[in-house]
Amino acid sequence: MVPPTKFPATARADDDKVLRMTAPYFQLLGHLLAATHTCEHNKELASALVGQGLGQDQINSGAELAEFGASLPNRKVEETGDERIVEHGVHTSATEVEMWMQTVRSRLRNESVAAALIEKTGGEDLHSDEHVVEVAARALRMMGMLRTNETIHDAIGTGRSTRDLLIRGNTLMSKFFIAGDKLMSPGSKADPDAEVFQKIEDFERKATEWLRDLEEAVEGLTDRPELLGELAFLPEGVGLPTGGTGYSITLHERSEKRPPDPNEEVRPDPSWTIGRQGQNKENMGKGWVEPSFDE
Repeated sequence: MVPPTKFPATARADDDKVLRMTAPYFQLLGHLLAATHTCEHNKELASALVGQGLGQDQINSGAELAEFGASLPNRKVEETGDERIVEHGVHTSATEVEMWMQTVRSRLRNESVAAALIEKTGGEDLHSDEHVVEVAARALRMMGMLRTNETIHDAIGTGRSTRDLLIRGNTLMSKFFIAGDKLMSPGSKADPDAEVFQKIEDFERKATEWLRDLEEAVEGLTDRPELLGELAFLPEGVGLPTGGTGYSITLHERSEKRPPDPNEEVRPDPSWTIGRQGQNKENMGKGWVEPSFDE
């Protein structure tokens, strides 16, 4: 979920359109901040989106909505009381995302990538008064750039290396967004009918609606992936996939789908992982095989 950037169909109740929340709070807010701030500073992108139906007034209203959304986490804590364990979980998860981002920056610096491109990739121009909101927007920008920019791909090296970075980033961001949803939900001590929760619900509805309009606009810019990567919002089929939420690419799908028959002679299969001892010996024969470094 780099998180999914797809905000699909709405359901209808009677004659009214009812939007279902389709992404966690901080993902919605991060996308909103990244998109509106990028449009404010990249006139080429803003003009392209206006040409696809996302007007300047909508961009401005999106920026105001992002500012409102960023004010709600503190308001929620003030009105419903501290939940220190939950808050700590959010900040810890955000720090893990920042460590991943620093790894990407370091890889790019080591390959002498231009400083301006590294700053753009890391979302150094994205700012918010709330640290976790800023982390969300910057991480989404970095994922977008990793998925679309050929200069970055060349600097990182193999395609596998880029995919591994995307998978790990996606995993850590998903953990961060889940922790954020706990923060923005009624805790054990909070009054679920408190006014702030209605404000949170209103923000989620309006943000989802705004991002659905953005989604329609970017469909006409699929031939400009470099712009969409900077926007941190990619339509389906553009750029590299985020790769799910595993820490590494699964190499042993065959062994997971069909465990070896104990009556068959078993040989190491190229689709299995290489095993802790480097020779696939844990995957051979009946039961446990004594590990060995022998050939």
